[in-house]
Amino acid sequence: MKIALAVTLLLITAQIPSCQPGSTEIVGYVDDKYLLPGPSGAPQPVIIIGATEHQVPWDFYREVRIGDLVKFEKGRWIILKKVPR
Repeated sequence: MKIALAVTLLLITAQIPSCQPGSTEIVGYVDDKYLLPGPSGAPQPVIIIGATEHQVPWDFYREVRIGDLVKFEKGRWIILKKVPR
C-alpha cells in the first residue's frame, strides 16, 4: 500500500511545472507598461502581457513599446516584432 501511495505521489508531482527561474517561456504582445514601487521604495519596471505583470530589466523596459511582440526565454527578454512608430 505504501509503495502505491509513493508511486501516486511521484506521478502527481511530475505533472506540476517547474518554478525555477528561466524555465518558463513567455510570448505575447505588450498590453501596458509602468513602474511599481519596489520593496525598498525604488521603482520597478513592469510590462503587462495577457493580463499578467512581468518585472523586466531597465534596458528592456526603455526599449519596449506597447504593442510590441516580446518573448522571455532562458532568463532573457527579447523583442520579436516592434510596432511601427
